[in-house]
Amino acid sequence: MVFVWLSGTCLYLVRATACAGFDPPEKRGDDVYDDVIESGAWRICGECEQQVPRLASHCRTCGICYFMRDHHCVWLDICICHVNDRWFMGGLFFGLIALCYGFHLSLTTVCHPRLLNIYFMDVLVPEACPDAFIDFQSSLTTSGACYALLLGILVALALSSSCVFVAGVKLREYKQRRLLPGQPGFSVSSGFKNCLNFWWR
Repeated sequence: MVFVWLSGTCLYLVRATACAGFDPPEKRGDDVYDDVIESGAWRICGECEQQVPRLASHCRTCGICYFMRDHHCVWLDICICHVNDRWFMGGLFFGLIALCYGFHLSLTTVCHPRLLNIYFMDVLVPEACPDAFIDFQSSLTTSGACYALLLGILVALALSSSCVFVAGVKLREYKQRRLLPGQPGFSVSSGFKNCLNFWWR
């Protein structure tokens, strides 16, 4: 229940900290406007035709641009960008722990458990499940464990994808950096630095 509460709190903060998109600066003059665009730090979005940073991307669902946008989460109906991506990963992480623990607890309750000694710790693991569907309560518990496993696999895939983007470069950011000369490639040291910058920025 603690991990479910932590996951729900993080996912609530994803929506609570979401911004309304990038607010472009006012156009004070043609010369200044052209210099900012030509510097490479800013560009004109082809969808909303606004002045946005180079690392901003347009969300067709929201209809606006977000700075360092990762994707639009259909489950939360919000864009994941630089203001709420850490809360999103925290929600996935705690949710994955809760699903794995619920799956393990359900199976060890219904199935015949086996006691293993792993690194001086006693761990119960399910060994045989002949009575998994013997009555309604056991069937409901087993079905819930299977659904928790399937949902845990999806959450693990989403979390691993986000971890790869954090250690490396987001896909949109990579496409834009690839077009610019002199940009460094990916290395272990740069991946470690990207992780530190992600969590402690």
